[in-house]
Amino acid sequence: MSRKARAEEPCAEAGPNVSRSSHGWLFLWPPPEIAVQMNASLPRWFQLFLGVAEVLAGVGLTLPGLTRILPWLVTWSAAGIRIVAASATVYHLVRSEMSSAFITPLLCVMATFVSKSN
Repeated sequence: MSRKARAEEPCAEAGPNVSRSSHGWLFLWPPPEIAVQMNASLPRWFQLFLGVAEVLAGVGLTLPGLTRILPWLVTWSAAGIRIVAASATVYHLVRSEMSSAFITPLLCVMATFVSKSN
């Protein structure tokens, strides 16, 4: 791999991980109109757990690529995201939310690819 390709690699990784962290922030601090819907379907403690897990996973997937420190965090973060994505797929299927149930397996496959490539 060329030096230029290695330098650009963290930037390519950062986009999906920022998205992951944004989803985590939504669980931690939802807008009032969305909070009512979320509280009706999930207990608050579980929303907080998911929010913290997703924010930490976003950090664990991004920072090692940017800093070259603790590269094993990428594998562990991707494994955690696989568990969350697989659980979310089941949750969305039970609620007949097919568009979300279609997206979450794709996230699981991407996380599997990331964890196996590191």
